[in-house]
Amino acid sequence: MWITSIRNSASKRFRPRRSLVLPFAIALIALASACSSAGGSDNTPTPAGSGQIPVENPDGTGRPDSPLLTGDGRRGFDIYFSNGCSTCHSGIDISLGPSHAGIYDIAATRVEGLSAEQYIVQSLQDPDAFIVPGFDSPSTMPTFPELAADEIQFLIAYMKTLEGDVVAPTVVSAGGLPVGVPEEGRRLYGSIGCSGCHSLGSDRIVGPGFKGVGDRAKSRRPGLSADEYIVESIVDPRAFIVEGFPRQMPAFDELSTQQIADLLAFLKTVK
Repeated sequence: MWITSIRNSASKRFRPRRSLVLPFAIALIALASACSSAGGSDNTPTPAGSGQIPVENPDGTGRPDSPLLTGDGRRGFDIYFSNGCSTCHSGIDISLGPSHAGIYDIAATRVEGLSAEQYIVQSLQDPDAFIVPGFDSPSTMPTFPELAADEIQFLIAYMKTLEGDVVAPTVVSAGGLPVGVPEEGRRLYGSIGCSGCHSLGSDRIVGPGFKGVGDRAKSRRPGLSADEYIVESIVDPRAFIVEGFPRQMPAFDELSTQQIADLLAFLKTVK
């Protein structure tokens, strides 16, 4: 009984007075309206309305200069994200699936005889029909049989908006590096994480083993010497992916030229 009495007392104590609630609410509405009117004369961008949304970059950065999507592209955006495409193809974790940056242009070059649209449709209906080099076979991508023909067209319309950056191949002048110290390179191999993915034999961990890498590197990339290829693989590993291996290696572009030279010198000793 005494608990009920306390609750009733507290309820009465903290119950707002009706005579104050309505005027206070009206004052808030008036204040919000005044702020909105005052802001109309500045240069604040108008928020995208219904049917118009800013497009995020495939890498998830959401640049402020992204265009606005309307119509079919807007519908495709909804389908792309509601079906989880962004989870595996955002470009943030490229071990899951290839980035969709510039995908429409890339799709036109994937399979001879297939247009970009035909390739995208094929990939949705049968992901195993073509495996992008460096990714798992069979594909881990699910099929999307529930997508109607018009929804696929909306999806393609959205993919056309995903622009990619054209990056020229990185050519490193290995001749400009200082003299490398193999012993220091061996220490770096263990300290910066190379040993976690690359054995010093021919066995595979995550990436290929380093046994004989100096000889194999001569034929990896036309126009690059063995030294240039190894250095490129250290500072820009996405430039060339060995077929059958995932795109998981991070770039070690923070290394000094001496450290790169040391790693190069060590790797050339692994026979």
